[in-house]
Formats: sequence, C-alpha cells, structure tokens
Amino acid sequence: MTGPLIAHTAIHELGHNYMYNLYGGNYPPTDCSSGHWNDGESEPGCAWSEGWGHFLALYMNNSPVYTYTDGSTWNAENTTGYPTGDDCEGRVAGALWDVYDNVNDGYDTYTYSFSSIYKAMYYTVNDTLKGWWNDWVANGYSSYAKNCLRQNSIIY
Repeated sequence: MTGPLIAHTAIHELGHNYMYNLYGGNYPPTDCSSGHWNDGESEPGCAWSEGWGHFLALYMNNSPVYTYTDGSTWNAENTTGYPTGDDCEGRVAGALWDVYDNVNDGYDTYTYSFSSIYKAMYYTVNDTLKGWWNDWVANGYSSYAKNCLRQNSIIY
C-alpha cells in the first residue's frame, strides 16, 4: 500500500502507542470486547483510545478525512447520524478535530493548538474524553472549547 492508506492506519496505531507511552505504560482501561466502530457505541474508554488514534491521524495529515485500509473514507466534520455522547469513537475524534481545526461550523467557532490538546493529556492519565475535558479546564484552557465538543453531540 502507498499513500494515505498506510499513513492513516499506521498513525492511528501509533496513536495507541503514543498514549501508552504518554501514560507511562498505564494505558487507559478500555472495554472494546464487543468490538468498536467509528459510527457506533462502545464505551467511553474504548471511544477515547480509538478516537484519539483517529484524531492523531487527522492532525498529522492536516485533513478531516480519514482513509481506511479498504479505501473507504470518513469525514470527521460529519458525524450526523452517529450515536450521541462520548462512547462513540467517531464523535470523540470529531470533537478533538473540532477543538483543533480552524473551520467555523455550527457551534465549532474556536481553534486551539495541538500542543494544548496534548498538554491536557500529558499531566494526568485520562481514561475517557470526559477526563481529558476535566484536565483541559483544570489547566486553564478556555471552557469555550465545550462548543467544539457540543458540535459532536458531546455535552458536558
């Protein structure tokens, strides 16, 4: 394979390793035992780790479009029809993308740096997006970022 097929899959998996190393080998507990899907529900820990992997690939490719190994694509700017909340990995990835991107759409009218997103992960092992959000606010980042989460039907 060449092109984004490898880039997205490899970066997604790198995202898991990145999280594992960032948390000192204390990988967030996940229960993906019944499987996980970008457009389905699992549980918040599974959605956090899988959504982070998707987001990292989007960030590194500077595009909201993720290409799967079978050639199909997913656009993080469109999670319409997905289950709501932070137990859907597509919603988690979309929310992180909207925190980062500079495209104003709907409630998403704010832009923050990747380093801000990273720093909110860095100081505490976050088991869920909710944990990340709590650290985001505790570290003094703008609570207006909640609108980027709201854009993806994640309400805190």
